[in-house]
Amino acid sequence: MPEKEGGAKNAGGKKAKELAKELKDFCRIFTKIGIVKGIFFYGSATKKYVSVHDIDICVIIDDTKKDYEKEIPKVKLLMAFAEKNAGKKGFKLHFQPPKPISLIWHIIRIAEPWIISTIRTGIIIYDPSGFLRTIKNLLKSGKIYAVDEKAERLFSRAMDSLMSVRRKLLGIPLEMLDIITIISQMLLNYVHVYTTSANETRDMMRKNQEEIGISPAYIEFYDELIKANEKIYRGTLGEFNGDEIDIWEKRVRGMIEESKLLLARLKQKQEKARLLESYAYAISLCKSALHEKESKESEEHVLKQFKQRFVETNKIPHEYYDAMKELYEYVRKNKKKKGMEYINKLYFKGMEVMLSQSGK
Repeated sequence: MPEKEGGAKNAGGKKAKELAKELKDFCRIFTKIGIVKGIFFYGSATKKYVSVHDIDICVIIDDTKKDYEKEIPKVKLLMAFAEKNAGKKGFKLHFQPPKPISLIWHIIRIAEPWIISTIRTGIIIYDPSGFLRTIKNLLKSGKIYAVDEKAERLFSRAMDSLMSVRRKLLGIPLEMLDIITIISQMLLNYVHVYTTSANETRDMMRKNQEEIGISPAYIEFYDELIKANEKIYRGTLGEFNGDEIDIWEKRVRGMIEESKLLLARLKQKQEKARLLESYAYAISLCKSALHEKESKESEEHVLKQFKQRFVETNKIPHEYYDAMKELYEYVRKNKKKKGMEYINKLYFKGMEVMLSQSGK
């Protein structure tokens, strides 16, 4: 812009915008060339422009396009043409050699300070695809930074990183303790014992050790984990190395495998108890309905009589009889069918209500 109109020109002020508008007019001739990806000016002109100073301009070309090299001479010719037109109006344009996108990304990747500061402080003239705006936004949000900034950030984070590693290492025993506590609480649930803390869980595991079937080694290591975490909490635990963590990991894995077997065994035991209770309750309902509480008749006979008097007469749904028959096969003949998960004492409460109503 002519000097008589100019003074100091701030990057965000009106005069800088006026300069950018003028430069857009001079660079409009580039918009018809497909390989031109973006244009921006940088340097002192973005802050203060004096007519005797050069205005540094960078043109970015898309070298991913086919035969882009054939278009480069046209770009250079238009650079010279724009410089000449601008000179007639008192502007000294200075175009850098065209910069391919691949080069731009490369020097950004290696955090070359020049390109970082140039794009960060530069003012965009032409950017049809938003390429330059994207880079500026990444720079603004701190996701791209120069080598010196990168080093500074690395040094400032070094101690934090070391402390973070130490915290994570000391956090391993707590993670292990949480795993064992949750597993132990699951085992205790099968013997109707419910706990809230690791210490309480360990104590109840020791108290119910025989009923659950847990090994002494399990209780011993559980106690060791609790004490180790108490020392960490008090800050009295000395440093331990990776070998010790490996040993603890193997012991925890062993406890998990032991727990899997115990859980399967306890689940089977609980299921058997549920089915036996359900069967005894159902047979008692049948005998009561048949008025044969003291009868010496076999349970098979009882079920047959119940079927004739109550099921075949539609007083009781057939589903109840089928469930009792499955229970009989399981209890007396050790034949278990799939889908017996729904059968329990509560299930036969509905049959009890129907039987009481049928006798009125």
